[in-house]
Amino acid sequence: MYIEGASLYASSHDKLMLWINILTIAAFIILNSVLIYFIIRYRKRSDNDITSPIAGSTILEIVWTVIPSLVLVWLYIWGSIVFIKMRTIPTGENVVDITVTAQQWAWSFAYPSSFRKNPEKPTVLKSNNILYLEEGRPFKLVMSSTDVIHSFFIPSFRIKEDVVPGMYTYTTFTPLISASQKGKGRAEYNIFCTEYCGKDHSGMLGKAIVLSPAKFQEQMEKIETEAGNISSGRGREIFEGNCKSCHSIDGSRLVGPSFKGLWKKDRKFTDGSSAQADENYIRNSVIEPAKQVVEGYPAAMPVQSYGDSEIQSIIEYIKSLSSLK
Repeated sequence: MYIEGASLYASSHDKLMLWINILTIAAFIILNSVLIYFIIRYRKRSDNDITSPIAGSTILEIVWTVIPSLVLVWLYIWGSIVFIKMRTIPTGENVVDITVTAQQWAWSFAYPSSFRKNPEKPTVLKSNNILYLEEGRPFKLVMSSTDVIHSFFIPSFRIKEDVVPGMYTYTTFTPLISASQKGKGRAEYNIFCTEYCGKDHSGMLGKAIVLSPAKFQEQMEKIETEAGNISSGRGREIFEGNCKSCHSIDGSRLVGPSFKGLWKKDRKFTDGSSAQADENYIRNSVIEPAKQVVEGYPAAMPVQSYGDSEIQSIIEYIKSLSSLK
């Protein structure tokens, strides 16, 4: 199925792939047509048929060697130009660097402080599993993983890059609102992980939302406002974005313990110690998850990069779950 391109790079990629497909199909049809013709034309019709002597043709051999070689060299040069264009980091004041963090099984995106109304404030502009982008503005994603190898893929942008623990990788693009969604002032495109990264790899999904300049600025202001918001509703948003693949809220067993009835519950750890699930326990579980591993569960949770207001919102959400039956 064809996916409409939504970046400046996409058209170059699509033209190259179109010609590769055309040449591949043409070569397949021509070669197999000649093969079928020879099979029929020179088939053995009776036991008395004598095999014709096979004579070489230097001209024919030169033709079927030189022509495909020239085509392949042409595709190589064209592909190199497109690849260099894709990997060239844009320069200038208009370029935006976004920090991408991958973990089992979610994406988080941190935006530059320059988008804040008050750049002096320490507010972190961050979104989980939703990447907000401004139409027509060049972006560079600086990516790293907190656990295993992931791969960041937005089909509509024609970009894919591995996200590796212990190092930074990058990808660049200039997003567009595709023709089919132009009148809305916004467009949504799917984000996938294309490197198998564990049990819930198929659920590591996200959205890239491209907005007009005015709507993009409004969204950054909204994120800035919500960054200091402490509420169980905000905690639920964080849970839905980052936690639900490993923790349930209905008591069912997943990779980690369920949040249902967790608040003020006594927890026993693999080292023989125990503690009550209060504010300190939840905060420590987020910041240093390997320090207190609950008995019967693996030490699989990576360190989370949440701010104080986000951790407090998670605590408020877990408190709200204590009334669930």
